[in-house]
Amino acid sequence: MRESNGEAGGKKIVRGRGRGRGRGIETWRGREKQTESEESAEITLCALLGSTSPSTMRVVACINGKKAVVLIDTGSTHNFLDHELAKSLRFGIDTSSCFGVKVANGEVIRTKGECKDIQFKVQGLELKVNFNLLSLGGCGIVLGTQWLSTLGMISWDFSKLLMGFIYQGKQIWLKGLKIPKPELQGSKQFSKGSPTQGLLLQIMQCNLCQGTELPEGDVQEVLEEFQTVFEEPQGLPPNRGHEHQIMLKAEAKPTSQRPYRYPFYQKGEIEKIVQELLKSGCIRPSLSPFASPVLLVRKADGSWRMCVDYRSLNKDTIKDKFPIPVVDELLDELQGSNIFSKLDLRSGYHQIRMKELDIEKTAFRTHEGHYEFLVMPFGLTNAPSTFQALMNDVVQTIFEEICAIGEVEYLGHVISGRGVQTDPKKIAAMVNWPKPQTLKALRGFLGLTGYYRKFIRGYGQIASPLTELLRKDAFKWSEKAEMAFERLKEACSQPPCLALPDFSKTFVVECDASGYGIGAVLMQEGRPLAFYSQALKGKALFLSTYEKELMALVLSVKKWRPYLFGQNFVIKTDQQSLKHLLEQRIGTPMQQKWISKLLGYHFVVEFKRGKENLVADALSRQVDTDLMTEVEKETVQLQAQAPNHQLDQVSNPQGAVTYKNGLLLHKGRLYLGENCTLKPKVLALLHDSPLGGHSGYLKTYQRAKKDWFWKGMKQDIKSYVKECDTCQRIKSETTRPAGLLQPLPIPPRPWYSISMDFIEGLPKSNKQNVILVVVDRLTKFVHFMALAHPYTAAKVADLFMKNVFKLHGMPTSIVSDRDTAFTANFWQELFKIQEVELAMSSSYHPQTDGQTEVVNRSLEQYLRAFAGDKPSLWVHWLPMAEFWFNTNYHTSTKMTPFEALYGYEPPTVMDYIPGTTKVAAVDDYLHQQQGIIGLLKENLLSTQSRMKSQADKHRLERSFQVGEWVFLRLQPFRQKSVSRKHGKLAARFYGPFQIVEKVGAVAYRLELPEEAQIHNVFHVSCLKPKLGQSVLPIAKLPPMDSMGHLSPEPSRILDQRTIKRRRHGTATEVLVQWEGSTQEDATWELLFKLQQQYPHLVGKVF
Repeated sequence: MRESNGEAGGKKIVRGRGRGRGRGIETWRGREKQTESEESAEITLCALLGSTSPSTMRVVACINGKKAVVLIDTGSTHNFLDHELAKSLRFGIDTSSCFGVKVANGEVIRTKGECKDIQFKVQGLELKVNFNLLSLGGCGIVLGTQWLSTLGMISWDFSKLLMGFIYQGKQIWLKGLKIPKPELQGSKQFSKGSPTQGLLLQIMQCNLCQGTELPEGDVQEVLEEFQTVFEEPQGLPPNRGHEHQIMLKAEAKPTSQRPYRYPFYQKGEIEKIVQELLKSGCIRPSLSPFASPVLLVRKADGSWRMCVDYRSLNKDTIKDKFPIPVVDELLDELQGSNIFSKLDLRSGYHQIRMKELDIEKTAFRTHEGHYEFLVMPFGLTNAPSTFQALMNDVVQTIFEEICAIGEVEYLGHVISGRGVQTDPKKIAAMVNWPKPQTLKALRGFLGLTGYYRKFIRGYGQIASPLTELLRKDAFKWSEKAEMAFERLKEACSQPPCLALPDFSKTFVVECDASGYGIGAVLMQEGRPLAFYSQALKGKALFLSTYEKELMALVLSVKKWRPYLFGQNFVIKTDQQSLKHLLEQRIGTPMQQKWISKLLGYHFVVEFKRGKENLVADALSRQVDTDLMTEVEKETVQLQAQAPNHQLDQVSNPQGAVTYKNGLLLHKGRLYLGENCTLKPKVLALLHDSPLGGHSGYLKTYQRAKKDWFWKGMKQDIKSYVKECDTCQRIKSETTRPAGLLQPLPIPPRPWYSISMDFIEGLPKSNKQNVILVVVDRLTKFVHFMALAHPYTAAKVADLFMKNVFKLHGMPTSIVSDRDTAFTANFWQELFKIQEVELAMSSSYHPQTDGQTEVVNRSLEQYLRAFAGDKPSLWVHWLPMAEFWFNTNYHTSTKMTPFEALYGYEPPTVMDYIPGTTKVAAVDDYLHQQQGIIGLLKENLLSTQSRMKSQADKHRLERSFQVGEWVFLRLQPFRQKSVSRKHGKLAARFYGPFQIVEKVGAVAYRLELPEEAQIHNVFHVSCLKPKLGQSVLPIAKLPPMDSMGHLSPEPSRILDQRTIKRRRHGTATEVLVQWEGSTQEDATWELLFKLQQQYPHLVGKVF
């Protein structure tokens, strides 16, 4: 028996020979292109029929995701493409340009059309060629002198099957396929290795494009001999001991549904199909109480199939537990086999009778009648189990009579002695799948590719961006999804041939984990049986390296439990500590969780370096393949631009840089050249990605040096981290606070300048819960006044007039923060008329009013000491607290506020000029009083100088120029909004914004967006310089209220309810989702308050 050998990997056998054979190197000039006419078009016999001669120049091409053999033939004038191949790839065929082609034996055959601009790859070379269509027996593509003449000078060495030419400025070398000649085998030699059971052998001619099909004449003879087998069944099938029965649940009642409405033209189709079923004896008219509707489904050939919708009946049916084999289990059963068969039945379901008592349950109703099945119909929930049970019995009796062949298609797989491969038809469907426009289309694509995931290395990581789109309301096609879609199609177009498992041999599991995923491969004797990979998500991303490696080990063993349980197997990992896994003491929750899952398995863990564990390592790191591809391209460009001796000395005269597998390596790490354009992408991966976590310089460098190397890497990382825009926004400054202390000028007399502030958040005491604090900045004399919240500017002004003004008159200036009472129009206008200067603190820098903050702390401490046991009585301690503070010694003034103020009357005390009075007692008294004021000023100056000296030790002098860009810190000390609980995750800085004016020594005015509702002057400590290249400012600041507190606006109303209120009847509450928050953070708010607080949103949101 002669046997033709093809390529490994399941490629079809190739025949064909070029005419230009010879030993040594032949150099010639391409001929002028032939005109496409009947007189000049020729093709060789070897191109048309095929040849096994080893001297023909053949290469393998990838055309539209499918592999085809290309014959480069100098004896053919044109480029030809096999007609069947063009149809299977669904190329557009122009049938208007057909012409005759002369064969070497004198026969003339006619082309079947033309395909233009067909793109394909040959050994990395991308070509675009016009083809004429013929039925080729020796190959899929013929490249004749029509293509060869475009190449110019060509060098051929037929002894080595090498072809060289210049293409687009690059030297191209093509290596031809070497196929050994078929060897004859004697009958005695063949009988020694033959199996003991009988075999039916057939000698048939191998055909490249038609596989191992029989010649048409032989097929016809077989069909005529067994004609009765292929006839449509008539009447009921014989009783084979398997009848389908429908067992209903105890509470089930007969299901009856009205027929569906069909288009008019479908009614005729339904009537036609029903008549055919009646004629064949499969159905009969029915009087059953059951009734299911029917519908039509179009077949691939354009005809219709009638299906009965048994969903309601199936819901009430008790499910059969007969085992239906899984595809992987069926493939495992083929281990050790070299010869395979496939059986297909005609009208298989209709070969099984229905049980008499259950016939009425199969009843269906059409627009013109009521019928029931006598044979098992499609659509019943237990029909597959019944059919499988029958097949198990039937196949056992005819097993030894089955005709065996060397390759068979089965359930989307191609099975042969080499192993298991994917069906090329399914590959074509995946490669040609259009970009999904809907969630349903995406699910269809992932369902088809997922069926073959064990053939695809790193399927989990490649498909991860697509599976993320399956989440609720997450379908939004992006560039990342597009890249994953194309990568998955490319991976599916070149699946490996997996070996069949042999349970008499040892299984080997190679596993690995990276920062992004885990991967493993199941092997025997170096051949892969299956691949497994999974992207890491959530908490798993932040596990330690040891925990990720342990996780990869356990999950891969769990995945292949049917192969490994009860067997002795080997696990290979590049985590050396796992080598002693079985001897380690379980001490962490992670070990308890994972190692317990390995109990009952018999295995040995071996350490295998990552450089050797290439398959599993690649599977776990599939997420980085886009970057790795670009690194490879950069390396290729470096090779093309630099001579070999320069490449060997790339930035390293000691030869530490090596070239391996298309990459430059420096001591095992990926090497990037000085002018490599990928450095920003690598730095973004190491620093900006979720795994990089925007870490600081040192942590980013430690992560980078494990896998990467380039000259100046430390400095590049330091600059990148320092200028990272996100880091500048989210990270707090670790330097000393900016801005040297700027003491306020000392007032010339008592109550000339005062400071004011509120103490809030107190429990109610005599209906009061707020304290207004007023401090004389010169004498430190204070007044404490209680009031109730909410308070208005008018209320505060009235309190001031009754308690301060009546005693001390109107001050010249008032220092305060930016409370709403102090920024209100009433307050501003009132003191403007009195010519009182209102000095407010800059935004988010309350230290301007540090004196009042000190008084507040002292008062709060006093009240905690005396009213802590009875908080509701604090208001009664307020007068005593005021007297206590005013009579306390102050280190800044070296006296008590009472002493500093005693002896003069409000509103003002004029400076005393000696000699203006003739009464000696008065002169002595006023002179003494003036001395006290002078001593007071002198002590304050000394204190301010000392405070400035101490404060500046902990501060950073920082200044900016007008026009500079800065980041702005908007992290207030007190937040009054529903977003308060998320303050930890809020950005620390916003912007950048441009400086338009310097205000004083340590404050600056910024150019804020027009919609900003905050004061645009800020203390220097709230500003941070923008590093790196300037960018446009962020237009949107976080929403603020009039006090400068974060206050998000409502984004939408989720729900509404009516509540009862004391003294106010009922009120409407709405469930508000706030801007920037999720529905889970929504809060119930009173509708009328929202309308008052956000009048601009009335009619838009509520």
